[in-house]
Amino acid sequence: MSESKYTPGPWAVCVPAFGLNVLSIEQDAALIEGEPSIIGEIDLSGVGIDDETGAANARLISAAPELLDVASRLVAWSFGRRSLAELDEITREAGEASDRAEGRS
Repeated sequence: MSESKYTPGPWAVCVPAFGLNVLSIEQDAALIEGEPSIIGEIDLSGVGIDDETGAANARLISAAPELLDVASRLVAWSFGRRSLAELDEITREAGEASDRAEGRS
């Protein structure tokens, strides 16, 4: 399997003066001069996206590393048929990631 090329999580949503940013909050991997690096910018001006939809999009984007992690672990579990305790942990973490993506946590 090839090594991932994306900035590792966790990511977070930041609300600057205009639009929304998704930032890397990894402690050491993606800092630029001591500041988190911007993963993506969502410009809400003139594109017909209201603030609520823009915020929902940003939350979903910021949860992508966690969602990918739990999906990958679930696939690995299904092929390896590991313990049910491990499946319970993956399922709990998937729920937490989903809640974060949906703005419920």
